[in-house]
Amino acid sequence: MIIGNSGSGKDAIIREVIKIWPDSKMPLRAAKRYITRPPHESETHVSITPDVFYHLKGEGNFFLTWHSYDLEYGIGKDVLTWISQGTNVLINVSRLVVSEVRLKIPGAKVIFIFVPLEVTIARLKKRGRETANSDLFHKRLIRAKNNPNNLDADFIIENIGSLKKSAQQLLNYMFSVID
Repeated sequence: MIIGNSGSGKDAIIREVIKIWPDSKMPLRAAKRYITRPPHESETHVSITPDVFYHLKGEGNFFLTWHSYDLEYGIGKDVLTWISQGTNVLINVSRLVVSEVRLKIPGAKVIFIFVPLEVTIARLKKRGRETANSDLFHKRLIRAKNNPNNLDADFIIENIGSLKKSAQQLLNYMFSVID
């Protein structure tokens, strides 16, 4: 599980690790996140309407859902199939559901992506998904300020250098815990 504050670089690190994952290892996949938000180049997700989200949820298509920042998020149950087949899976989730994931996927590891608050502010402004004076922008900043670290994480990556360096840290950690 990859967790971190908005703007910490979770999706970028996941994309980079998928790109550099060696063919000689067991397969690695990134879980798709379904979000009731329009698409944006800063984030890899499947954009769906709230009606579609609730329909998929009602049909049992998600193994995990949560509500955050006035949006609905879901992770498809295909993740459980991949794991049962021996595939390594990176899942970008909210810290709100870490306990639930650990119950549903015994042995799941939590990787926290840390960035200082000033970096968070700069990245949120740069990605431009919300304006700097919007309520949602301020909610993200307050949450980042109130949750600068995650002491329950199994591993912490300080993502302030190059993307390649941060991705390599994650890759090295994964190699250390994968049989």
